[in-house]
Amino acid sequence: MPGVCIVSGCSRGIGRAIAVRLAKEGYALGLLSRNEKAIGQLKEELETQGGKCISVPCDIRDEKSIIHAVQTVASQLGSPKGLVNVAGINIDGISMRCKKETMEALFATNTIGTMTMTRAVLPYMMKQRGGSIVSIGSIVGSGGRAGQSAYAATKAALVGYSRSIAKEMGRYQIRSNVVIPGFIDTDMTERSIKNKEEVIKRIALGRMGRVEDVAEAVAFLLSDKASYITGTTLSVDGGIEI
Repeated sequence: MPGVCIVSGCSRGIGRAIAVRLAKEGYALGLLSRNEKAIGQLKEELETQGGKCISVPCDIRDEKSIIHAVQTVASQLGSPKGLVNVAGINIDGISMRCKKETMEALFATNTIGTMTMTRAVLPYMMKQRGGSIVSIGSIVGSGGRAGQSAYAATKAALVGYSRSIAKEMGRYQIRSNVVIPGFIDTDMTERSIKNKEEVIKRIALGRMGRVEDVAEAVAFLLSDKASYITGTTLSVDGGIEI
């Protein structure tokens, strides 16, 4: 498909790996994150490898910031044909102790932020009559996890939203899917699990996932190889749910 693709939350971890993978595919990338320094460094790294990209500071909790970022990408690189919604946060807490402020913070970033970003990009895709959106969910959203009820709710909501977008935008040849990572070896995962060995025992493939595993799934769903796939989820979890 390669054309212009926006990747939110790509300063580190899964988002960064996705940006690196898509650059190899030939996408012109709009790198978005609150961490201006990190995406600036990523931009320089990708450019030294022949990639075409720009880095734009963006806070997906702020609609004006999103609109500015998307407009900047469109004006400097061209209309986006791809969008990867990665930006998200995780705040642990059992449901009885989860404060309203925590719930609001999680939904503002993980759900409303993703919805607002998608809404900002859709007009460009509609005008081109084509595009692909991939959002990053979580196995916590599909299976639940003690101590992460609010986070689970935000990720579950993404699936319903993505499927609705697929129904609404199909007539414009715009596809929308969700990649659902399992336990991936990132800083966020490291902070959220107490016993890595016990987690690995539950995984059929016997290892933690790599960020590159998720990046490959995203690259596939964005590509024309997945041109008849929309409104679905793709689990990248090593078989932990079987």
